[in-house]
Order: sequence, then C-alpha cells, then structure tokens
Amino acid sequence: MARQRGGTEHKLIEKIFDQLSSSVSIALLKNDKLAYEFYGGRKAALSDGAVGAKPGISRVTRFNLGSASSLFTGALAVKLMEFGDVRLNDPARRFIPEFTFGDVSVYHLMTHTSGLDCANLPLPDNYAAKREFFRKLYGGLSQAAAPGVVSEFFQYNYAILADIIERISGQMIEELAASLLFMPLGMKYTTYNGAALKANQYVAPWSHIENRFMNELHAKQPTGQSGVYTTALDLLRFGRMILNGGASEDRPVFLESSVGFILKEITAGKFMRTPLFMVKGKADAFGCFSDQNSAEAVATTGNTGSLFFIDPYKRVVGAALTNSTWVHALSQNYNNIADILMAV
Repeated sequence: MARQRGGTEHKLIEKIFDQLSSSVSIALLKNDKLAYEFYGGRKAALSDGAVGAKPGISRVTRFNLGSASSLFTGALAVKLMEFGDVRLNDPARRFIPEFTFGDVSVYHLMTHTSGLDCANLPLPDNYAAKREFFRKLYGGLSQAAAPGVVSEFFQYNYAILADIIERISGQMIEELAASLLFMPLGMKYTTYNGAALKANQYVAPWSHIENRFMNELHAKQPTGQSGVYTTALDLLRFGRMILNGGASEDRPVFLESSVGFILKEITAGKFMRTPLFMVKGKADAFGCFSDQNSAEAVATTGNTGSLFFIDPYKRVVGAALTNSTWVHALSQNYNNIADILMAV
C-alpha cells in the first residue's frame, strides 16, 4: 500500500487516507535531507477505465495541484520582476488593454485583494478556446469590493496574472515554466502540460461531491490558477531552493533578494500573504499549519487536496499531494497532515 523512508511509522497517515479513500504522495525535507516519504492509498486507479492504466501509486506519479498551481504562476511573475518586465504595483491594464479595472494591480492579483468576481467558466480545451476563455472572463468581470479592502480567494486572479505573463514573455506559460523553473530545478515530473501525460503517469482528482474521477481536467489548457501536475519530491526541490536562498545544486535559480520577497508578508499584516503564499503568523487564520510550525511558515493549498509548506525558521519543507477534493473541503485535514509531518 505504501512506501516509507525514515522516521517512525506513522499509522495515522494511513488511517487518514484509508478513511478518505484517497491516493496520496507525501514527502518531508528536514535540515536539507529527505526525512520522510509515503505514497499509496486505496483509491489508486490512475484513471477511470482508461486503456493501459495500471493500479498503484509511485513516487513519480503526478498529482493535479488544482488551485495550488498558482504557486508556480506567481513564481514566474517574480522571475519577470527580476528581469524588470513587471512591477508589483503595475496596473493589470498596462498589459491587458481590454481589462477595464484600472485600479487593480499585480499586487492585488497575487494577494487575492482585487475585489473581482465572475461566474465560473469552463476550462478551455485548446489554445483557441483559451483566448475565448479570456475574452469571456474580461467581459464578465465585476468588482464586489474596492481593491485592497478584503482578501478573498478568487480563482481567476491568477488566470489574469498568467495572461499578463504570457503577453510579456511571448511564450505559453508551460514553455516559460519549463525553461525558467522546472528544468533548472530538476523538477522532471512537473508540468503545466497535462495533456502530454499518459494514463499511467498521473492520478486524476476524485470529486467527493460527484463521486467520480475528474479525468477531463488533464486535457485542459493551463490558465494560471490550474493545470500543474507534479510530485511531492519535485515540490521539495522547489522548497529546498527557497531555503537555500534561490540556489539549486549551487546553481542560482532566483536572486536571493527574490527569495526574501517570496517569503515576505506584503500586506502589512492585514491579510497575512506573501506574493506566493499564506503566512501562519501568530494565529494561523488559514487553518492549514501545524502548531509546531513557526510563525514564519508559509503554505499554499489546492482544491484537489494538496498542501505545500515551507518553514524557513525550522528548515522544513512539507508536501502532501492527494486526489481527494474532500481533503480541501475540511481544513482540519491539513492541520492533521501538517501535525504529522512536523512530528517526524
């Protein structure tokens, strides 16, 4: 059912994911070393009857990050800031003329403080449909609150950010991410291009509401807030780079100042957000940290049941990928997972 490396055997992990009938891949980096690894689960079919699909989860099985895909969209924005192509306070309309909200900046998109709202749109199936997706998005946006007043998750904030990134770079986000992030970090099993994955290379998210595998997602175009497939070990590579000041295997991927920016709370403590992450702080308003995490810990979660956290003070990186939307539906699940990992 599972493979484990190092530390005590944590039966509670198996219990949690047996109860959820979920597939899972978990890994922990502690003091720059792999301290714990677990993968398995009961609902381990890699797709819903796809030809060639094989049961079982391995350490290289890709999981759909869902809304946690914004982690890498945000990281690409920071890379463009390094190049001087965009600034945090630039208005989004500078890059997207058809975007009509002149008071919404890159900062507001990254911190979910844009105040924007819109009806749900179906994810695009191809590049032509992707342009139509954005046309409908910009035509259907409304503003429920003034920018900077409230921080409320709006899934299309990072879709707009991804559109800015593609317009600035002249590249599709999957190409840019591969060249600037995934290849330099050695993240061989991470991609925005889910359509290129074979049936036995990924596990589809499981909808606890509809009681089915969401197989249709892997063929959709990435839109900034969704589309990334990865493994727990690949996420540790990203986290190790952050802890090492932007370097991976002695090769710089980010400037050290950019890493400081990535970890910095930028809302003056009002919303406890960095450009990429939620911050635990003293109170853990997000409910996804362990009591054992320091106040400096940062994290992101995904609606497909994913948790990724970095604790720079304690030199710990944790990644827990699942295919259960129910994991995300109850924040206590994230607390439990983080508690277990921090106890290793």
